Amino acid sequence: MGAAPSTPARGQVYAALLAVWLLWGSTFLSIRVLVGQVPPLLAAGCRFTVAGGILFLAVGVKCARSAGPGVREQLRGRVPRLALLGVLHFLVANGMVSLAEQHLESGTTGVLFATVPLWLIGVRALAGNRPRAVELCAGALGLGGVALLLGFRTGPLGPSLMVLAAAGAWAAAGFLAERPEKRPDAAPPAGAGLASAVQMLSGGLALLLCSLLSGEWAQLDVNRVRPTAWLAGIHLILFGSLVGFWAYTWLVTRIDARLAATYAYVQPVITMLLGWLLLDERLTAAALGGTALIIVAVAWMVLTRSRDGAAKAKPEPNDGELTVENKEAESTP
Repeated sequence: MGAAPSTPARGQVYAALLAVWLLWGSTFLSIRVLVGQVPPLLAAGCRFTVAGGILFLAVGVKCARSAGPGVREQLRGRVPRLALLGVLHFLVANGMVSLAEQHLESGTTGVLFATVPLWLIGVRALAGNRPRAVELCAGALGLGGVALLLGFRTGPLGPSLMVLAAAGAWAAAGFLAERPEKRPDAAPPAGAGLASAVQMLSGGLALLLCSLLSGEWAQLDVNRVRPTAWLAGIHLILFGSLVGFWAYTWLVTRIDARLAATYAYVQPVITMLLGWLLLDERLTAAALGGTALIIVAVAWMVLTRSRDGAAKAKPEPNDGELTVENKEAESTP
């Protein structure tokens, strides 16, 4: 019988939490910088294909060195489902975010995308799960924030609506991921690292295909891509997709899913502040008011769900990994 894992030091917990907040809060800024110089679908496709490949290799090495089930056993019968989730998460949702950020500030994008937990209310309602009063109140508050945020904008609404649609697609994918899996006979659960790697690879390759078909590859001139775009791409791959994911998974499996879930309402604040500080994005009274309403609504929703489902939110230890069934639905581009 193996020894129980030691309790992480408080400094480790704070460092992991800060990493999730800052790394995921800065992804929208990096996307904004990157798509200013690289075609959006191509940029997103390269990001997730590379990140997914690195994660897949890392998980494969870990599985080969452990006595547990290998990659083939964990993926038996699951690849089509994971590929579908990857297409929804990364081709549809992240693809629309990347397209929208050609014309939309990173701060506004981050705040609008933070409505994913509110979209989940509607998705679950369509599936026959009647929303509770607290969910309806949070949803109404969030809609009020969106109306305030967009009502005073002078630019076109198309990019903003595209981000909201992306949030809806991410919520739909999250809902599908929550559904009970028809597991093959005697198949072991797949770890979150492996599941995420397959989803990233599926979505990344689909993005690259769409980029090729849309003619984006012919538009790219690598010699004209400035260092800032290269740095933004590296940041998205290494820190947004890999380090941020590791820190989040570590918090959920070793500490408390409720603590990890705080990113849902801290992230948009950091995103808006970084856009203001680094990209000179404007902060109007209407934008701040709408952002505040959305953040309160999301925090209300997330805290209520975390409190009600605390027993489900923290999975049983599984060699330091979440399983596909327990993986948190709300994530980040």
